[in-house]
Amino acid sequence: MRAHMLTTSLSLVLLSACASGGGGGGGGGGGDIITREQLEAQGTQQEDPYAVIQRLRPNWLRAKTASFSAGGRIYPVVFLNGTRYGELDTLRSFRITEIESIQYIGATDATTRFGTGYQGGIIMVRTRG
Repeated sequence: MRAHMLTTSLSLVLLSACASGGGGGGGGGGGDIITREQLEAQGTQQEDPYAVIQRLRPNWLRAKTASFSAGGRIYPVVFLNGTRYGELDTLRSFRITEIESIQYIGATDATTRFGTGYQGGIIMVRTRG
């Protein structure tokens, strides 16, 4: 009985660790969000968000191959504070000092939250304030 309880407890601990393992997010390490604190710690004030993402989470910017279109490439769409803002190049129009966080939302979650048309996912920029 004691061995069974120990095995069950250990299993729960391992499952818990797996469930909280960083959120995937297609990032180049570090999960699916870049916080204001991370931006400040990186000394990124002179960079635009595109450059920061390219350095910290390059996988967010990589195109996905579209299975429904021969050779088609799908890129993430940029959202600002919950509203569609534009394509990846619009990330260059923000100043880092204005940003609270940058988050990658994968295609499945993006479709659930915002509807169809986000096969490349979403890069959500949240501003301060």
